[in-house]
Amino acid sequence: MLGALALASAVPVSAQQPITVECPAPQVTARIATPLPEPWWDTPQVGPLRAVEVREMGEQRTLVCLYLAYGRLLPVMRLFPAGALDCTANRVGRNFRCRMAAEFSSGTAAKPGNACHASVQDRVAWDHEGSTRWAGANLERLCDGVTDSDQPGVCFERVMHGGVDFGGGTRWRWQNVVALCAGTRNAALTVGCFQVAIRNDRAWQDAIEQCRAR
Repeated sequence: MLGALALASAVPVSAQQPITVECPAPQVTARIATPLPEPWWDTPQVGPLRAVEVREMGEQRTLVCLYLAYGRLLPVMRLFPAGALDCTANRVGRNFRCRMAAEFSSGTAAKPGNACHASVQDRVAWDHEGSTRWAGANLERLCDGVTDSDQPGVCFERVMHGGVDFGGGTRWRWQNVVALCAGTRNAALTVGCFQVAIRNDRAWQDAIEQCRAR
């Protein structure tokens, strides 16, 4: 049994300007996954990226990067980005071009002089797929009038990707993280307040209301 050791990343943004989704790496390391008894061993192989494809797998639209190792093409896969209407494989560039739904088309550049926007846009992933391009309205909601601090973004990244438990797990919906972190000027205080509230058996909705910036 062969496995490729790699993770994928991506981005969402506009219906008029398709986004580009890159394969996770120009090469991956592959090896036999079955534990081998002594004195046997295997030699991991470095597999370069050779091709890209779009496949239907179990009725799921899937992006597939193919790496050459052990004399065969090993697939590394991910689902279409959230909001993608369709994606096509760019075999020359070995990446994918995805056309996005209108509700994902309001990405905006960070405003000059806005420290909060600059610390978040293209830096902090708003979802669990690694998408760092924020819609303008959502960026404004998170920063909530804060222009001179990176603390809303620090708070969002800590909660969304730092394993903060909301009482039912650590995989947050981004909307709830924005509700907690919006406008904060002290990320550590906001996150700490929430964690204490959860330890005191408060419901996560109540904890957000208690701890969010006023």
